[in-house]
Amino acid sequence: MIALKGPPSAAADVEVSARIDSVRGGIRARFDHVPDLPVSRFVLAMQGGKKGLIVNSTDLCRNTHRAHADLRAQNGRRADLHPVVRAAKCTKKKRAQHH
Repeated sequence: MIALKGPPSAAADVEVSARIDSVRGGIRARFDHVPDLPVSRFVLAMQGGKKGLIVNSTDLCRNTHRAHADLRAQNGRRADLHPVVRAAKCTKKKRAQHH
C-alpha cells in the first residue's frame, strides 16, 4: 500500500495498492487503480539489509545504480525515467587533504 497525500492547499489522502512480481531479473510494482490526481513527486523509502523486504545482491554504495520507471498517465502521456537508487548508509569518500 502507498499513501498519497496532497499539500494543505489541495488536501488529498488516498491509499493505492500495488501488484508486485518479477520480470526479466528485476522486480515490478504496478499501480493499476490510481485516482486521477496530479503527482509531482514520489519517493519510496524502504528498510534494507537483512531485515528489509528486498535483499540486493549488488553493492549500491560502490557505483551509481539506476531504477527504471515507466509511467503512464490516464490522459495517455508517458514518462520513461531512470532515477538513481541510493542506499541510506553509504558514506562519501573523503578527499585527501593536501597541505
